[in-house]
Amino acid sequence: MLLDYTGFYGPYILFFISLYFLLSKQVYLTVFVVGYILNALLNIILKYIIQEPRPNKDIHKFNALKQQNKHVPFNWYGMPSGHSQMALYSTVYVYNATKNIYVLAFFSLMSIITIIQRIYYNKHTIMQCFVGSIVGSLVGYIFYMWARDYLSKI
Repeated sequence: MLLDYTGFYGPYILFFISLYFLLSKQVYLTVFVVGYILNALLNIILKYIIQEPRPNKDIHKFNALKQQNKHVPFNWYGMPSGHSQMALYSTVYVYNATKNIYVLAFFSLMSIITIIQRIYYNKHTIMQCFVGSIVGSLVGYIFYMWARDYLSKI
């Protein structure tokens, strides 16, 4: 039960906790929110480009829809995992902005729980979660560097 809710809501929990930790750092807070939105849009774009189905979807129906050029519902795409991508975005960004080892430990634990939940409930494959984690980490680091190097000089 804890895995169900904690894993499913993990990225949202981390988002709101991130806002709290970044309240005193307005530049980092602003860039975090902008990056979070752009990271979510990137996830949608990647899902439409890659078009890999989730493991819990009927692969025959998925392939039939694609062959007939019919609309495949967005929630049928699983690559990359949005939950993993958003959780790792927050983890990497907020840790770098705060340099707090306890933040890193808590955010990492929440991210791991999120990833395990997505795999355990057959919402994503290990590879989909891995790719989502890598993309989220990279985007989080890029936005942190942007905030640190450019916006903090204003």
